[in-house]
Amino acid sequence: MKVYWGRKSGGKLHMRFLSKLNSQTLVISDNFFTITEDQYIIKEKYTVKNRGVSPDGRLWIDIIIDGKTYYRLDEKSLKLYCSEYRNQGVKKLHFHTYDAYINPSQVQQSYKGHKKYYDKFISNRIFSDEERKRILHDTEKINTVLYNKALDEERKNCCQLGYTTLNLNAREIFEDVDILLIDNYDIIEQKISVGHYEMPPQLLKIIRESTNIVPIKSNLLDHVLLLLDSFSHHTGHKYCDTPVQIYKENKNILWEYLDTEIGQVHKVVKSLESKKIPYQYFDLDTDSYKDVFDFELDLPRDYTSYCFTWKNHMDRHADLEKIAKEYISLRNITTMKL
Repeated sequence: MKVYWGRKSGGKLHMRFLSKLNSQTLVISDNFFTITEDQYIIKEKYTVKNRGVSPDGRLWIDIIIDGKTYYRLDEKSLKLYCSEYRNQGVKKLHFHTYDAYINPSQVQQSYKGHKKYYDKFISNRIFSDEERKRILHDTEKINTVLYNKALDEERKNCCQLGYTTLNLNAREIFEDVDILLIDNYDIIEQKISVGHYEMPPQLLKIIRESTNIVPIKSNLLDHVLLLLDSFSHHTGHKYCDTPVQIYKENKNILWEYLDTEIGQVHKVVKSLESKKIPYQYFDLDTDSYKDVFDFELDLPRDYTSYCFTWKNHMDRHADLEKIAKEYISLRNITTMKL
C-alpha cells in the first residue's frame, strides 16, 4: 500500500485521478493521526472499462466504482459494519479552480454560498431521523440502495470508529488498498499534538509496512504563487480583500498564512518520525508517478494545475509573483524538506 500524506495544493486530486485511471483501490482520510475519531471509512475499487479525450481536452473514463463503507452504529458495541455499493457511468476527469485571484472569472464566493450550494444539491435528505434509525438497524437491508442512502445521511451521527474496533479490523479494511490518500487539511490545528497520540498497534504496523510518501515541490516560486492564488479558498473566505490588497495593508497576514501552509510538510514528517514510520519525499515537479506508484497510465503533470486559467491574466500573475519572491527571500527558503 502507498500512503500519500497530502495537504493543501499538495497534488491530492491528481492522485485521485491517477488512482481511477489505473483501476486501483483507494481510501481517503481527512487526518489519519486521528482516524479513530472518524465516523466511517470509505474504500472504493475502480474498474475502468474505456477511456478517451473529450473535445475540451479533458479525459473521460467509463468506470465502475465498487465501494465499501465501514462504520459503527452503537457506542456500546465494538462491532464494525460494512455496507457495499456500486456506481457506474462515464465521468470526466475535470479540474476547476476555486476562488482564485489571478483569473478574475474565478469568483470569490462566500462560505455561505458554498454551504448553500452543498446543502441544496449534495446533502439533500429524504428520511426523517426515526426513519433513518429504523432502516439502519434492519440488517436485512444492508447493501440495498435504501440502506446506503440512509447511511449516507446518517454518517455524521454514527459513533466514532474507536481505538479497539479499528485495531481489530485494520487488516480487513486495508489489506487490498493500493493508495491511502491523506487529505491533511487540519493537521496544524489537530486536537492531538504531534507525538502524543497512540495509533492502534495493528494499524500502525500496516502503515509502517507501507510506502509512505510526502509530496513536496522543488519549484518553490510556483508553489508559493499557487498558495497565494488560492488564499481566499484556503482561508475559508475569512478576508474580503484580495491577497494583493492584504499585502498592501498588512503583509504579515500573508506571511503567517504561507508559514502555516509551507510548515505542513514539517508537521507531517515530524509526526511520522515520532511514530517510527519510514517515509520518502516525492517531488511533484520532477519525480515519476509511474516509477514511484507503479502506475501504467500517467497524466500530464499540469493536468490539475491552475496555470491553464492564467492565460490572458499575466498582469495579475505578476502581482502575486512579486509577493511570492519577497516571501521566499524573507524566509530564506531553499527546500521544503525538513
